[in-house]
Amino acid sequence: MKPFWNIVAVALGCLVANQCLKITLPNFQGKVIDSIIDHDESEFWHIMKLFIGLSATTLVLGGLTSFCVKLVMRNVAFETRMKLFESIIIRDIAFFDATTTGSLTARMTTDTNAMVSPLNTLVTSILSNGILLGGALVMCLIVSWRLAMIAWTIVGPIIFTTGIYARWSRKLNRRVFDSLAEGNNNATQAFGNVRTVRSFSTERYEIRKFFENIKDALDRTIRDALANAGVVVTSGILELGANGIILGFGGMIVMNNPSELTVGNLVTFQLYVSMMNRAY
Repeated sequence: MKPFWNIVAVALGCLVANQCLKITLPNFQGKVIDSIIDHDESEFWHIMKLFIGLSATTLVLGGLTSFCVKLVMRNVAFETRMKLFESIIIRDIAFFDATTTGSLTARMTTDTNAMVSPLNTLVTSILSNGILLGGALVMCLIVSWRLAMIAWTIVGPIIFTTGIYARWSRKLNRRVFDSLAEGNNNATQAFGNVRTVRSFSTERYEIRKFFENIKDALDRTIRDALANAGVVVTSGILELGANGIILGFGGMIVMNNPSELTVGNLVTFQLYVSMMNRAY
């Protein structure tokens, strides 16, 4: 991404500003609820104007960030394909004798897209979620340190479980891409020698070979989907349990000691916990 550093800088700047503003929004939502409970109309409208203004700003920054990131990703994909083609076309003839056309075509298309796509995650998701996670953790501590201790307990187990799944899924998806490349190779050879295929009536044989490669990729993706579902269920159970404890304990604090925690503070805390859950 070095040749497009100026666009990347704009995207990262808008991204950081956007996420910082998002961190402040739940605090305003809690204050709105407290002003409604206190019947303070002037405070209500003042906070509502600030909330609407910040929300509109986040929308503008989000749109600008999305545009810049997509522009960078398109340029990176173009440069990657060009460099790959340049490096392939200058190889010795022995290289082409040992490598199938279908496999090279798959590398130029499917595999190139798969290689570039994580850059979008690195540029946007990791940075944006990192800011949200850090900001939400700090704000949870500011709102109520006792509730924050409960919320933080689920971060470690979920990150650990997701990490195990990610490492296993990485190996599985490598095999998926190999199977798809082999299927693409078989299809390319069949299309290039279609007259020979029709002369010897081997259409069913070619279909069976292609089906076996695609079926192998499908079976592996199904295993990956099942494992992902298990991670989602495990994470959901931990989150629901923690949210139930937070809501129950926080409700007791509001009823017994309203000076420590108001209804608006409890709502704000729940919003920050949801933000934290989405982030990690």
